[in-house]
Amino acid sequence: MTIVGIVPGIRADLTERQPIAHLYVPAAAPYRGPMHIHVRASGSEAETLAAIRRELRALDSQLPVIELRTMKEFHD
Repeated sequence: MTIVGIVPGIRADLTERQPIAHLYVPAAAPYRGPMHIHVRASGSEAETLAAIRRELRALDSQLPVIELRTMKEFHD
């Protein structure tokens, strides 16, 4: 593994009180942990989620897209 940079701890969840360490790896690296992609968008939530799913499938049709949800759904 090659270290390409060091960043301070971050809050990955809005409810976390203290920043925690994170490991960033290239998306193509052979690491099998969960992947989270945050997208800022405007317009219809349903259309945005459909477009994200469509683009992920275009990148890799074998990519398992387990769950897509809005930040509002995440926090409800």
